[in-house]
Order: sequence, then C-alpha cells, then structure tokens
Amino acid sequence: MARINPDTARRVARWMSGAGPSVTPADARATVAQLRAQAARAPMIVADVTGLDEAARTAARVPVIVVDRPGWAKAAAQLAGDVIGPYMGSGSGPLADAMASAEIAVGVSAVAMRVLGQYDPFWAGPQGAGPLPGGAASLQEPAVGRLLLVAPNVRAFGAAYSLDRQDLALWICVHELTHAIQFAAAPWLTDYIHSRARALLELVEAPERPFTFDSGPGADLTALMSLLEGHAEFVMNEVPIARMPGKRHLIDAMKARREAGSPIAAFLQRAIGLDLKSAQYRDGVAFVREVVRQAGHEGLNAVWTNPLFAPSLEEIAAPSAWIRRVVGA
Repeated sequence: MARINPDTARRVARWMSGAGPSVTPADARATVAQLRAQAARAPMIVADVTGLDEAARTAARVPVIVVDRPGWAKAAAQLAGDVIGPYMGSGSGPLADAMASAEIAVGVSAVAMRVLGQYDPFWAGPQGAGPLPGGAASLQEPAVGRLLLVAPNVRAFGAAYSLDRQDLALWICVHELTHAIQFAAAPWLTDYIHSRARALLELVEAPERPFTFDSGPGADLTALMSLLEGHAEFVMNEVPIARMPGKRHLIDAMKARREAGSPIAAFLQRAIGLDLKSAQYRDGVAFVREVVRQAGHEGLNAVWTNPLFAPSLEEIAAPSAWIRRVVGA
C-alpha cells in the first residue's frame, strides 16, 4: 500500500497557498485567543439548539489546534493517509509513496487557501498523529478527534466582508463542533465512514466495475455527508441573534464566498470530488429543516442512535420517507 507523507502536503501548501494576510504578532495572538475562547463556548450553544447535551459535554474536551495553511494541509494529509492511504493504488515503495503523497498534497493545498476550520474525527491523539503547531495540552479524559482552525483564512475572510471577529469565530466553531457532537452522539459513524470509503476505493481500483456516487457505498457516503454538513449548517444558522448579533451578515457573506470561489481551487476540487460539498449543504439543510419541522430535534436525533437510521439518498430528497421509517407516522 502507498504511504502518505504529510510533510509533502505542508511543503506544497506553503508554495501553493501562501501565508495569508500579513498581521502583527499581537494581532495574530489575539486571533488565536479569540478562536480558542469561542471554541470553548460553542458546544453548549449547540446543545441548546439540538438537545444533545451529553454529546456536547464530550465535544467540549476536543483539543483545539490553531494552525496556518501549511499546518492544516499537513493535518489533512494525515487524515487522508489514515482513511484512504491503505487503498491508494496497488504499488508500494518510495516511488508509489511519493506519487500518492503528491496527489494528496495538490488536492489539500487547493483547499488550504479557503478552509476556515475542520473537525477531524479520526485523530488518535498525540501518540497517533504526531504534533502540530500549537498542539493541544494533555487531557485527563480521552479526546474525541481534534478541531483545526485556520487562523490566516479566518482573518482574511473576516476582513474581506467586514465581519465582527468574535461572531465569525463563534460561527465557525459552532459549525465544526456540531460535527464533534455528531460523532460523540453516534460512535458508529467512524466505522460506517471507514467501511464505505474502503468499499468505494476498491471500486475505483477495479475499472471493470462501475463507480458512482448514486448507488452503493458512494450513495451511502453522499447521503451521510449531506446529513452531517446539512445538520451543522442548520444548527449554525439557528444560533440566536442575542448570542451572535452579526449572524445575518455572516450568512450573507458565506453565501457570497461560496458563490465567488476560486476558479483554480474549484477546478482542483471538482477533479478530486470535493464539489459535492456545496450540494451536500443545500440538500442536507433542506432534509434537516423538514425533519425538525415535522418531528422536532428529538425526532431528528434518532438518526444518531443506530447506523440503520442513516438516511439514504432517496430519503435525503424525501425527508417524510425517513420520518415514516425511523420516527413513525
């Protein structure tokens, strides 16, 4: 199997994505402090919206790591190596490793210019993944993944749209820590994703067999990611104005940012399949909104209790069908 070298991604990202906006050391420290402070607030805010109190308490222990663009690219390559590295090609040895590392490096470097934050559910802790800049302090209880916040991109996005820095930091942390709460509420998610990713990559390696995101493991993953992304987006938009006064401005700015994009990044993201994410936000938000309207958050939260309750692609498009199957008429 090919082995991914995360340092290759870090070096490529430093070249492709640049350092981001120029800031003074004092401003950089203030940004880091603000991101950490809002990450501490976010889990209980998500709990207030969703009712997932116990999962929120678990998510509150997630290490918060503030990184630059190359630091995020390295972490993303580590994640890719953990999830798909064993299934990337049939070759082995230095050449296969270098080719696999370069492929991953180009993909994550394109995204590194724009990503604001990422919850990594597969991180095994300092012993498993190695240290990152600003690594988390040791915890008394086992952590559930890690939260990566990309300070230069947060700063650039806020400046480009004249956003309140505290509101922006909270908004990002609510979105990403909603993912942490999802994984805490549904321990089956990691095995579910691993098994479908493995099956999907085996199809990619077998050209005589059809490869599609419309059926089989590809459809399972697309439906699940639509649920996860849509739920996080819905929760983020449900935060009360009293806790996030600039929320409407943030929503408009994010919509404009997604529509504008970067032509080069968009091309590279489409090439590696990441253009699915915009559709996942749209379809997933519609699914979550309708389920909450009909069955409340309590009804929606049934999805986290059993992998059999994960929605299919057809149910993402028809939420009432999922409600009938899982929640009851």
